[in-house]
Parts: sequence; C-alpha cells; structure tokens
Amino acid sequence: MSNKREQDSVARVIRQFEGWQTRIEQSFQESEDFRSLCQDYAVCERALENWQASNAAVAAERRQEYTELLAELGKEILDWLEHRHHSGHSEAGP
Repeated sequence: MSNKREQDSVARVIRQFEGWQTRIEQSFQESEDFRSLCQDYAVCERALENWQASNAAVAAERRQEYTELLAELGKEILDWLEHRHHSGHSEAGP
C-alpha cells in the first residue's frame, strides 16, 4: 500500500469484516474498484465518527445519514468478498 490513507482504509475494512483479511488485502491490491469502495467506506466511517462527536444542530440527522451509508457500503464490500473474488485461489470465507 502506497500511503497512510490507503492503509487506514484497508485497516478499517479488515476490522469490520473479520475473517476476510486475506481476500480484502488481495482484492485491495488487485482491483481499483474494490480499493475505491474501501476508501469510500473509510471516508464515511471517519465522517460518522466526527458527527458522533458533534453537538451541531444537524448532528443527529447527519449521524443517521452516515450510518445508513456506511451500512450500504458494508453490504457492497461483503457482496464483493463473497461473490467477486477474481483470483484463481479458492479461499473460504466465514
């Protein structure tokens, strides 16, 4: 991984999807689409963390929006891990 932001994004995804680390790392290296999905997940998670710490009037609404978006991104990542692995390796998921 080339930079700290990429390392953070893959680490966040690995934390969320325990048991999939090898496939996550492999997909992250091999696929620009998967890398982008992980980066979107990390950006969303960081934004949610910021809104959770906020006392702004719109904070509750933003927390709800980012919680929903994070769940959608998580479903996309899980779908990728379960169905779109491109290598010839046969790695069983959880």
